[in-house]
Amino acid sequence: MKSDVEIQPHTPENAAARLVEAAGALRGALITHASAIVAADGDTEKFVAADEALAPFLIALDDAYAAITGEVHPMRADEVYATEGCGCDGCGCGADDADAVETAEVSDEATEAVVSVFQRHDYAITDPEALMAAGRAAYLKTSPEATTEQAEAEVNDVDLALLHLAHTDGWNNLWQLEGLRAVGGVTGVVEQDEPLSGDSEEWADEVLGGVIGEDPLFVQVDVYEE
Repeated sequence: MKSDVEIQPHTPENAAARLVEAAGALRGALITHASAIVAADGDTEKFVAADEALAPFLIALDDAYAAITGEVHPMRADEVYATEGCGCDGCGCGADDADAVETAEVSDEATEAVVSVFQRHDYAITDPEALMAAGRAAYLKTSPEATTEQAEAEVNDVDLALLHLAHTDGWNNLWQLEGLRAVGGVTGVVEQDEPLSGDSEEWADEVLGGVIGEDPLFVQVDVYEE
C-alpha cells in the first residue's frame, strides 16, 4: 500500500517529533564521524571529508531546534557568542550594521550548496502484535479524542503502525521499539547540482524508483516551506 500521507515538518504539531528525529540522526552521525576521524590517521583531506559528511546532520538539528524555539541551537555556540569580527547584530562586537548585512549576503552566496542524505535502516519484525500495539498508542497520542476501537481499526497492519510511530517519534527511534530488532544501516551523502523541486508527488519515483520498486508499503514526502 502506498500512503498518501504528506508530512509537513515545519508545522507546529510535529515540530517536536522533527527535533527528536534530527537529534537521533545526529547521534548516529557523530559516531560515524568519530570513527572516520580515527580511521583518517592524520590525513587532512579525510578530516575535511568527515566534517562535510557531518554538516547536514548539524544543520538539520539547528533547523529543527529553531522551528520550536526561534533560536540557534547551543551546539553552534561558537557562532552565537563570537566576539571578534563576527559582524552579527547585537553581540557587542562593534561591527557596523550595514557591513554586517553585506557580509552575510556575500557569505550565503559563496557557501550555497546542495547535498542529499540517503539512508537505509533494516529492522527485523520480531513481534507484529507488539508493534501494532505501539502504533495504536502513537495514533491515540496524536488523536486523543479517538477510542481504543478506532485505534484498532486505523492501525490494522505493521505498515500503518510504522507510519504512525514515525509521525509521532521520528524514523530514527524505531530501534527502541518492542517488536523490532535493528539489523543494520547505511548513510550516504551526495552532492547535488539542484535541490528537489517541482511536483512533490513525483519525487519518490524520480529519486527512489529504482530502490523502492513499484509497490512500496508507503512513502513519506517532506515538504519544507520557507
